[in-house]
Formats: sequence, structure tokens, C-alpha cells
Amino acid sequence: LYDGSIGMKTGFTKRSGRCLVGAAERDGLTLVSVTLNAPSDWSDHAKLFDYGYDTLECITLAEVSEYCYDIAVLDGAQDVVTVENHEAASVILEKGQHEVKKYVKLPRLTVAPIYGGEALGTIIFTVDGEYAAQIPLVASESVKVKEKQKILDRLKEKFGIGS
Repeated sequence: LYDGSIGMKTGFTKRSGRCLVGAAERDGLTLVSVTLNAPSDWSDHAKLFDYGYDTLECITLAEVSEYCYDIAVLDGAQDVVTVENHEAASVILEKGQHEVKKYVKLPRLTVAPIYGGEALGTIIFTVDGEYAAQIPLVASESVKVKEKQKILDRLKEKFGIGS
């Protein structure tokens, strides 16, 4: 009967009395409630859920593939590899204004070979100055080592080293 209800289980023992476990989902926020020896368990659960939905919210920090960056590749069959987040991130917070910041940690360049799905960086999220979540930035594709060219030659070509 509760809007957003996704499941419940009733029970009874002489010691615990009427028991109820319930779950509800709204706007990406799933709440679970448990009552023991509660004669008004259905009403109590509705009040608990109402309180939860009135005071909490789910804040999305990152959607899948929302963040995408290019990293220079040394000695690779291509000069750049793209990294992106393959994971989403969200947090449950009390409703209100929150300061969300992201910190991207990536190398300026990397060396081939690189494997698709390999973690090359990270995004760290803070909420109100406190650590909230971290997601990896992974290579979108593999990059093979450039054929028939030594790393030193590649460095000379790219950066004029040894000239």
C-alpha cells in the first residue's frame, strides 16, 4: 500500500511479537525498515519511510561515461589514449545545499602497451569537504607498442631530446 514499496516480509514469534521488514524505492533512494514487537507495524513503517524520504536524498556524482580525458602515449601505435569512467557514483545525504567537488588524478603521459579497461587515473569526489566517493578512469581501448622504433627515438622525435 506504500508508494514505492518493493517488498516486505512479516513474521511473528512469542518473544519478538509482530515483526515486519519492508523496503521502498523512490528517486534512486532505497530505504529498508525493520520493526519488532510493533502492534502498528504497517503504520510505523509508513512513518519511517516518510521520515526517510522527507530528510534524505540521493545525489548523483557521476553517470557512466560522463567523464572523458585524453592522455599522451609514448612509444604507442597511437599518440593518445582516451580514458573514461565506466562506473557511476552517488551518495545519500540529508536534504539541503551541499558543496560537491571533484579531483581528477591523471598522468600527463603514459607508455605503451596499454590495455582496454586498464585503470590509468581516478576521480575523487568530496561533499562539504569530506571524502564521498572514488571512481577509476580506464582506458577505452588498447594501445600497442609502436613497431620498429625505439623509445629513445620516440622521445627525440616528440621532445627534441638528444638533438
